[in-house]
Amino acid sequence: MDIGYFTLTDNPPAYGEQRRDSSQFFRDVIEEGVFADEIGLNSVWLPEHHFGLFGCLGATSTSLSYIAAKTKHVQLAPATILLPCNNPVQIAEQFCTLDQLSDGRAVFSAGRGYDKREYDVFGIPFEESRERFDEGMLLVRKAMMEEDFTFHG
Repeated sequence: MDIGYFTLTDNPPAYGEQRRDSSQFFRDVIEEGVFADEIGLNSVWLPEHHFGLFGCLGATSTSLSYIAAKTKHVQLAPATILLPCNNPVQIAEQFCTLDQLSDGRAVFSAGRGYDKREYDVFGIPFEESRERFDEGMLLVRKAMMEEDFTFHG
């Protein structure tokens, strides 16, 4: 059985006095990811959330790249990329770069998300999440798997 480190970075204002300092919370999550490698865990999974609604980690691939530089064994994965709110080609580039920097330890995971507020801040209609996700995944797969490709979407 493989055991990994999966974290949520929930830290909403509703936590009141229990709310953590978001900068320190972010540093703690990174340190825990490095520690996961040190104790022999299989993977590190970091979430993508924007503007503090459900977390303090918007640049997942950047954070995983930093962990990659400080680790040797753990697989590095997003939990999960909010694909309809991102440019699929840039996402493919980011995770292919992570895979190169980590010597093949990147795992890609994408989803539609569940909170309309994260769509609203990007000006993306939540009602289009399914169509945007489906098309985005096709494009990400092509970009990751084919050296030359054309996409009409």
